[in-house]
Amino acid sequence: MKKKFVRRQPPAVLLSFGFAALILLGSLLLMLPISNRDGQYMPFLNALFEATSATCVTGLTVYDPYTQFTLFGQIVLLILIQIGGLGFVTVIFLFLLSRRKKIGLNQRSLLMESVSALQLDGIVPLVKLILGGSLFLELAGALLFSIRFVPLFGWKQGLWFSLFHAVSSFCNAGFDLLGAREAPSLISFQNDPLVLLTAAFLVLLGGLGFVVWSDLLHKRFQWKKLELHTQIVLTTTMLLIVIPLFFYIMSEQNASLAGMTPLDSMVNAFFLTVTPRTAGFSNVDLSTLSPAGKLMMMALMIAGAAPGGTGGGLKITTLVLIGMTVWEWLHSTETVDTPIGRYRIDHLVVRRAFVTASLYILLAVLGSYILCLCGEGVEESLFECISAVGTVGVTLGITPTLNDISKLTVIALMFIGRLGGMTVFLALSRPSASEKVKNPVGKLIIG
Repeated sequence: MKKKFVRRQPPAVLLSFGFAALILLGSLLLMLPISNRDGQYMPFLNALFEATSATCVTGLTVYDPYTQFTLFGQIVLLILIQIGGLGFVTVIFLFLLSRRKKIGLNQRSLLMESVSALQLDGIVPLVKLILGGSLFLELAGALLFSIRFVPLFGWKQGLWFSLFHAVSSFCNAGFDLLGAREAPSLISFQNDPLVLLTAAFLVLLGGLGFVVWSDLLHKRFQWKKLELHTQIVLTTTMLLIVIPLFFYIMSEQNASLAGMTPLDSMVNAFFLTVTPRTAGFSNVDLSTLSPAGKLMMMALMIAGAAPGGTGGGLKITTLVLIGMTVWEWLHSTETVDTPIGRYRIDHLVVRRAFVTASLYILLAVLGSYILCLCGEGVEESLFECISAVGTVGVTLGITPTLNDISKLTVIALMFIGRLGGMTVFLALSRPSASEKVKNPVGKLIIG
């Protein structure tokens, strides 16, 4: 009976409840004295905050992970980050595959929803590619990090730090264990291109989306043969690196990048264009950013990464579709579908893009309003809430001082941001029966 009930649930419901269950389990584990260096139970709300941030690969934290958590607690965090980044459905698939269980149609549909695949056909090979490719890239990143971390921290701690930061980078989580050093996050490595570039490229590869990986490999990187989705993701990603890079170099020379050599300035500016789109690493003290730099960072947090990857945000494909629709509407108000290149995008997809963007903005503004009511400043509140709903994890420093209501608000934003506003609201809404008689068309003046 229970199996039939579960099978009848739409993917949105199963994904939402699966993530919620994982977060609750992680919260209970992080509460335990064995997880905390002081040997005391962590308050449940704080543990819930940490578990949500890790599972939703955000990076906002009320504690410094290194000074607060024991090795056991750090391992729990890493597992939550890995499962949250790849998607718990993908991990369940790995378990079924190891036991040689048959993957049925319901499981394939759930996998398709989890990784944002374009079609059901070929979903099993795609998930195998995700698991194998993720393992390879994370181990490669750990190897590069170890070149720097092993000499600094010794073999045992250095290798652990290398693995932790490789997984955290690839999963776009932004959690770090560098509280062992004087400066938080990657600030103490801002003059080290090896560490910064390794982290940045892992973030980029994780944020491209697994469907893009598959398409690039199967089409052997031949641009004309690539799917429209892949072409849009790669083009937009490049633009979101080049354009902000120019503006950061212009705006931050006398601010956060002051005193750096030309090479360090370029590397750090590049890092600033990559990580705000979904990873919570900081290479500079964010309080030293110029007003223009903070505005650019918030814009990048809103843009986010590509669908179906380890990153969050509004998603760059959504932004492109909204921009193209507005452009087309200004030139032809009769257009129903949005043309992109030699393709047209169905109006239902366009509608979903506008609804998603509206929900995203509404949640960020509503969350900011609640934080302001709790005594936080407008700039800090807006920055924190955009970071939370975009599952980015950068902060202007107010996270550890949030009160309980503010923490619950940020927790909700991180959860909705990771799963997607549409997914969560579809899970909470009741399916309505199709109406035989349609309502009359109403006339509404716009603009």
